[in-house]
Amino acid sequence: MFVRYLTNKKMKKVYGFVSLILLLCHPYCNAQLSGIYTIGNTNCTFVTIQQAIDSLYQAGTGGNVYFIIKTGNYGSFIMDGFLPSNPADSMFFQSESGKSGDVIIKGAIVVENSSRVIFRHLQFAPVSGQQNSCMLVSESDQICFDSCAFINPYSNCFSTGEALLSIAFPLSGNSDTTIVSGCVLASPEYTIYLSGDKGSVTFLHDTISGTVSGFFSQVTVNYTGSLFNLADQNL
Repeated sequence: MFVRYLTNKKMKKVYGFVSLILLLCHPYCNAQLSGIYTIGNTNCTFVTIQQAIDSLYQAGTGGNVYFIIKTGNYGSFIMDGFLPSNPADSMFFQSESGKSGDVIIKGAIVVENSSRVIFRHLQFAPVSGQQNSCMLVSESDQICFDSCAFINPYSNCFSTGEALLSIAFPLSGNSDTTIVSGCVLASPEYTIYLSGDKGSVTFLHDTISGTVSGFFSQVTVNYTGSLFNLADQNL
């Protein structure tokens, strides 16, 4: 009887611990995301940007979602195949301070087959010797970069067809749109690479230095109020 009592007591503790975990996970595992969430190492909803994106896959959206990113350096992330639950919902990733240099995201970042994603006041940068694009937007619609910085300080990055910012539009089907507004894009080479047929990109009041290319690309490119310091321009 005493042994059985101990066993039951231990089991109650196990059940209590499991129930606590389920309770803590409930808001993000079962409920759609909406409103403001934070990303950072201390006292935040998520530790990494990838964790925040994974939560979108699991829960979906119930309105606009704002991920506020604390000051610091962050690793790369992949967003593949995310569409908001409601076509009117948007996902915002933005620095808490409102300064692009305070949040630096390094590595090969991918936004693919997704829509209605806005990046604000963030800095994107490759690591030394990186050959894949720093930011690849592939067959994604209504993507916006607002007051961001794309900075490549290295001269040994990116292979052919890759770039600091690479945008790949679809070859057929619906036309995708991307807006780059109030951004700084600087690289010794391979600054921007565009490809595909169905889509448009607007550069609005940006500062662009390095090279811009888009061989075999038939996308519509609009430059409005942008400043250029280009070694070569093929568009």
